[in-house]
Amino acid sequence: MKSKEGFIKELNEDQKIALTALSTTRNVFLTGPAGVGKTFVINSYLKQNLKKSPVLASTGAAAVQINGRTFHSFFGLGIMEGGISKTVKRATESSRIQKRIAKTQELIIDEISMIHPQAFEAADLIAKSIKFNLSPFGGIRLILTGDFLQLPPVDRFEKKIPWLFTHELWKQVNPVKIELFKSMRTESQEFVNILNKIRLGNCDSHVEAFLNSRVAPLKDDFDGTVLFGRKAEAESYNQNMLNKLKTPLKEFNTEVSTVTGIQTPKGSLISYSPLPEVLLLKEGALVMIRKNDVEGEYVNGTLAHIKSISDESIVLKTKSGKQITLLKEDFHVLDGDGKIIATICNFPLTLGWATTIHKSQGASIDCLHVNLRALWETGQAYVALSRAKDPNALFIEQWTPGSIKADGEVVKFYS
Repeated sequence: MKSKEGFIKELNEDQKIALTALSTTRNVFLTGPAGVGKTFVINSYLKQNLKKSPVLASTGAAAVQINGRTFHSFFGLGIMEGGISKTVKRATESSRIQKRIAKTQELIIDEISMIHPQAFEAADLIAKSIKFNLSPFGGIRLILTGDFLQLPPVDRFEKKIPWLFTHELWKQVNPVKIELFKSMRTESQEFVNILNKIRLGNCDSHVEAFLNSRVAPLKDDFDGTVLFGRKAEAESYNQNMLNKLKTPLKEFNTEVSTVTGIQTPKGSLISYSPLPEVLLLKEGALVMIRKNDVEGEYVNGTLAHIKSISDESIVLKTKSGKQITLLKEDFHVLDGDGKIIATICNFPLTLGWATTIHKSQGASIDCLHVNLRALWETGQAYVALSRAKDPNALFIEQWTPGSIKADGEVVKFYS
């Protein structure tokens, strides 16, 4: 069941089955298409069982969004200088890491598809050494979540990284695969069916007909979000749209407070959040809310226009007509022990006229325009299209069959 803004209020039947599986002692891989509520199931599991299991993510930005820690910080991997053996040696000699892992019985790893196989292997060796247990991850129970059919992991030095599920260690972990299917993002079953085909790289006549039916040029008065492949394009578009408004410009600096001894530069810490260093706003601007509301008033991706701005609050009117008053909120950066080392504070907003496909992951967007020509990554078209809540509010500048692609190994894994 969902609120008007799309926030899930209670578990559906699929999710209840998944919750039952999570409540066993087996390793689990919770997967499924975008918008099926994987994170909601995990949060329900933690609340129901009053668990305090560490929640890990592949990047700092992803960790902040789920109020978790990074995979690398938890296992003390750093940048893995010197390779796996030296990384394992450094981590196992740290008393803090020894204490942390020795008491860990269960780990939740979000967006598992983005974890590099070498990092996964190093973490396994560290846990085995500290736990004095040769079982995978030293006997720590693993709950893995994510979707290998979305964006692949990124490495600056490798063109293609082996998928984690092809690694021998994945076979040893042997997680029970639980796949959710019911979309909580859109109520159009026809749209869900089309998205599921695109997710598998299937560009059949039904997909072609749908994509062709949504082709429309980007108009100057488009009142929604444009998805770009590259960050510079999105930033330029947002700035141009903001410049068109004649209302006064307001600047809100994103504030960062750190615990004593943290040397990480302010800009690096802010990059862990979805916020810019300086938030530039005007009355009338289209903005995107970048946090889920616990009361269900809005979700990450909700679009709204600014009605009024003060130093303490911003009044918004959403696309559905709801008026919301936003206050500044904190985004926390946690260390490997789960302690707050930095707090990032500002209004949880970004300009909503444009964002990148990568940064849109996890968002449910009310009105969307995207160019699907010449995309370069598997899963990129699927991620872009699956952000849309309503197929009637989805518009495509151009598309080519070559952009509808999925990795063959991943399709085989899911089949």
